[in-house]
Amino acid sequence: MYCMEIKKEVIDSALKESLTSNLNKDLVKLFNGTDKYSLEDFLQSEEMRKKDHEVWDILVRIERQSQSLDSLVLESCISNLSSVLAFQRHHILQAFNETSRHSLFLFLKINCYLKLPVSVFLDVMKVNSDLFNKLNERIESLVNNIRLDFSVPPETPYHERKWLSDYKAGFAEKDIEKVYYLIDSAERGRGFHYNYLVENTLFFLSEISVNKFVELLVLKKETHEWLFFLNQLTNMKLLEVASHSLISKDCWLNLELIRLINNKHTKGVYEEKEYVILIPLLTRIEEEDFSFFLKVVKYFRSSNLVNAAVGSLLIHLTKEEIKELIDECFVFDKYNFSVDQRRKLLYYYDQVATESDVKDMLRTVFLEWRAFLEGLVGEYCNGLILTDYAYYIISYYSMCITPGAFLRELDSQIERILYIETIWTTDRSHQTTMFAIDFSKLYLLSFVFKDHKIISEIHSEKIKALFDNRILKSRFISNEYQKYIPVILENFSC
Repeated sequence: MYCMEIKKEVIDSALKESLTSNLNKDLVKLFNGTDKYSLEDFLQSEEMRKKDHEVWDILVRIERQSQSLDSLVLESCISNLSSVLAFQRHHILQAFNETSRHSLFLFLKINCYLKLPVSVFLDVMKVNSDLFNKLNERIESLVNNIRLDFSVPPETPYHERKWLSDYKAGFAEKDIEKVYYLIDSAERGRGFHYNYLVENTLFFLSEISVNKFVELLVLKKETHEWLFFLNQLTNMKLLEVASHSLISKDCWLNLELIRLINNKHTKGVYEEKEYVILIPLLTRIEEEDFSFFLKVVKYFRSSNLVNAAVGSLLIHLTKEEIKELIDECFVFDKYNFSVDQRRKLLYYYDQVATESDVKDMLRTVFLEWRAFLEGLVGEYCNGLILTDYAYYIISYYSMCITPGAFLRELDSQIERILYIETIWTTDRSHQTTMFAIDFSKLYLLSFVFKDHKIISEIHSEKIKALFDNRILKSRFISNEYQKYIPVILENFSC
């Protein structure tokens, strides 16, 4: 994907022409004499910033030409772009042959806008290994000479200084929320950048030598440093880095890789590969520090990818650890905002665990669910109470309870609802809550009835009679329940 909106067919034509084109005269003139610049000049000088603006102006003119429908304008556009690409090709080849970083920087000055892969200019595999290694060493020296400090000037507002203080304290306290409050705030603003030229140098390194890139990455110690390395990577390159054998067991590094993969995740084509790559990242954290692992799972409790990966690695945890994970990481409440994520966790656990292990987990969740409902009696509830664990409860009744035992419980539940007026309650609010709990149980049991493929006209008639009951309809079945009744009737239809 190109950074500027230049049509792919225009770039392809320009790349072919660039093999025989002269170097762009404007760029040659613009950067004449810059071989004498120091590293600081390239990174920080006002003169270089002005040159960056001129590069942008040159490329914007080409971009505008590329949108034209006039064939002569397009022809001129391709010619102009080919000379720019010839300039790039010349300097990327020079970058491997000179002892300075000058040509590499000139190549990147242009490519930070075009974002063309290095492979369109040269075959890295054909570069002399000595020259290749020397260029890697120059890049390594550049990265090592740059201090990635995270600081704010004294006049910074108090709340921003507090974010930075919390960020630093968060590492010592292993407090993920503190560390990422600052990171997330920066990303929601102008983005997380230190220096575009250095960032593009690292991106270039990831293209030509992912091994050297990872070697340098794992030497860093804090999240903002890793983010500086990883922020520019494409999703595919990020997955390649995350699955690299040199990735260390540092819990915070593995956490940051998980976070970036999750943030870049788009539903569809890469999902399977992404969740598989998360498994070893989570496993390293779990093996290094189980308490921190629980914090990570809780932090990503609403993530499809992380729930899928956690489901796959639960097989390596004990029953006690699985219970602790459920207790610490996932909230039992009246809502079902994360029901799909929790269902994904169960699905992937079911793919790798034995039937006995799955049943043990379902029993654990069922007991938690039952205790949660019992605890609601003192609250006011008027509406369906699904929780994020609805599918677990349905699966529990389907897998762990015999059809006979299930039907007996179903009959008992129908009786409770039918005669709710006779059950002692403290007041009308208490009675309304009891109905909400019993109706919610019946709603889930209807799916179990359907899953068991039970054919029972008696129960079908009981359910119809239940919802035709005048007292229930007038006193309990409010609008909150109306849309669920057809679903229940459908599930019980023979």
